[in-house]
Amino acid sequence: MKRFIPTLGLGCAFLVTATAHASDLKPTTQMGPAKMILTVAATPLKTGKNTLTLKVTDAKGKPLATQDIKAKLTQSEQEMAAMGMAGMGSGSAKAEVKSTAPGTFEISTRLPFGGKWDLQVSLTKPPASASFSVPVK
Repeated sequence: MKRFIPTLGLGCAFLVTATAHASDLKPTTQMGPAKMILTVAATPLKTGKNTLTLKVTDAKGKPLATQDIKAKLTQSEQEMAAMGMAGMGSGSAKAEVKSTAPGTFEISTRLPFGGKWDLQVSLTKPPASASFSVPVK
């Protein structure tokens, strides 16, 4: 995002560029031989359309070229209640996964509201899973 900031009395202006820094999220739980790290554009994410990057490696850090990967985003009933949406049950958001390189996957989603979201990722070959806590503002 670029902002134009005028300065008083100096007769000039400065262009300030604010950049979001990517953040790596480590899993809160992980099972199986695959290691997973989630990279997001900024923490917390914003409501609306988001793209997350998932890196999947073996124990030695080499990319795993798995193809059967699923992702699911949910928000707990307690989190919904804490945001003033008691009685609505748990929340969910669709997540589409596509491979961009061996061991690298792009997860596209549209998050309808803020709070703490849980991302569940599962692989069938090798059998592995991971959970990530994803904050959204």
